[in-house]
Amino acid sequence: MTNVKRAGRLWQSLVVHRFAWMAVVDALIWCLAILSGLALRYEFDVPDHAWGPALAVLPVLAAVQLVAGCVTGVYTGRFQLGSFEEVWGLVRTCAVTAFVLLVVDLIWNVVPLSLVVFSPIAALVGAAAIRYAWRLTHDNRLRPGDDAAATIVVGAGSAGTQAVRALLASADSPYVPVALLDDDPRKRNLTIKGVPVKGGADDIGRVAAETGATALLIAIPSGDGALVRALAKQGSAAGLTVRILPPVAELIGGTVGVSDIRPITPEDLLGRRVIDTDVAAIADYLTGKRVLITGAGGSIGSELARQVSRFNPALLLLLDRALPAVAARDRPDDLHAGGEALVDQGRADALRLLLGGDGGQHLDVLGAHRRRGTMPLGRPGRRSGGRRPASAGRRAGAPRRRGRRRPP
Repeated sequence: MTNVKRAGRLWQSLVVHRFAWMAVVDALIWCLAILSGLALRYEFDVPDHAWGPALAVLPVLAAVQLVAGCVTGVYTGRFQLGSFEEVWGLVRTCAVTAFVLLVVDLIWNVVPLSLVVFSPIAALVGAAAIRYAWRLTHDNRLRPGDDAAATIVVGAGSAGTQAVRALLASADSPYVPVALLDDDPRKRNLTIKGVPVKGGADDIGRVAAETGATALLIAIPSGDGALVRALAKQGSAAGLTVRILPPVAELIGGTVGVSDIRPITPEDLLGRRVIDTDVAAIADYLTGKRVLITGAGGSIGSELARQVSRFNPALLLLLDRALPAVAARDRPDDLHAGGEALVDQGRADALRLLLGGDGGQHLDVLGAHRRRGTMPLGRPGRRSGGRRPASAGRRAGAPRRRGRRRPP
């Protein structure tokens, strides 16, 4: 345990002072490049007169490398260590140092001219290799622990890639990706941060059995409700805990983080926002009122009638072209509208009631269901009634309402 703590403190010290350490390492790499190049140039039989000038130029190159690195930001923390931006800064730094070496060699002939070409390339490759090893070690230390759930990520696009990187960059992540799934055949050989694509979306069960995964992450923010339902069904059938990334509009800055991963909600399965019904307002709108529902013989119309009957309207009138369907679907035993129920047996009688017949009764609320959708509840004579009830009213002998004609 003591050795582990010491190693941890040493690593923390390296992390805090990493740019200073990199400056020292880069200077040593330049020295190694010059000396190894000199040995190769003379086939490991370097004459004595060649060592002096070569050793004399080493402090100059180290100083130039340090100054150029500070100017370009390589040693001042401007770039993330091991990033592409830092590599580009390192290229410029080595180019400046190589130019100084060329000028010094042309004036004083300190090293063979071949070393002016070989040494900068060797120094750049060596410095980049050191940074890659650092980055690899750093990322491995950030990987989730053994208690993280092995996770299959569905979707190897931008969101899936960001999800894999985010999960592997947090030691506290509750998930660790073990496989990717994508239906794009061009991605079948793709590997992201060491996580391979092992098949398509239909291979969830097989990949779960192969990898021992216990969770499924749907990383397709643009997927519709049907796709989410299908993937969630496969994941549940394979015994996986299903999680999802929210739509792109809900992602802060368009980037994916571990905190964005959440359980599936009804909105995800529906592919739209769940409608929040104000039951109190509906009850006040329908209770004690006389209600007419058109298209009541269909499945949606009959269900609408059942829902309306819960709010105890004074009278519930059902209207449909297929009168036997109304009578078959909604018997008085199924509806309880203020203690009574009315199943319409003729459109003309219903519209006469709407217009003031049957002892002067009138209609308070009209709900119209059409074949292509459900019209909202509204007041009679407004747009919610549609054109068909009005046409039926004229056929029933009702006077024609004057006003601007609505477009069909």
